[in-house]
Amino acid sequence: MRYRIRSGLFAGALALGSLLAVAPTPAATDASAPRCDAPADLTRLDLPLRRTARRLAAHRFVVIVALGSSSTAGAGASSAEATYPSRLMAELARRLPTQSIIVLNRGIGGERAIDMLARFDESVAAERPDLVLWQLGTNAVLRGYEHSKSDALIHEGIERIKAIGSDVF
Repeated sequence: MRYRIRSGLFAGALALGSLLAVAPTPAATDASAPRCDAPADLTRLDLPLRRTARRLAAHRFVVIVALGSSSTAGAGASSAEATYPSRLMAELARRLPTQSIIVLNRGIGGERAIDMLARFDESVAAERPDLVLWQLGTNAVLRGYEHSKSDALIHEGIERIKAIGSDVF
């Protein structure tokens, strides 16, 4: 289970990197900014974000919902602007200056998958997102919950995200 959760968190980080990797980099870059050179096989998704890609290609407004617990909410971040959803939105704005994109932070510290699913309709579905970034599993491990129960909740969550027509990662 720990491997599965670590893999999920690693995959979430890769998803963010992959989303940024497909975004064109502006011609003028800050030479002092550190480069992030990751192998191509780590920056490509096996399952592409089709809806998000279509909306970007058509220059349509893109809504991304970041659903999760404390790391999404911003525990440890120095400010609301330093949370990963806020930083993702700033980076997407920098890389895609003519594209309208919003990243909504729907993280609540301490939550488990069951808690997130209980508020899914109001926190996620109501926003009609094109992409849902779902960070989960850490609190279940920390509290010693049985992984078979978490597996069923994860599958239910993925199905609910797909049912509203959103990409999920």
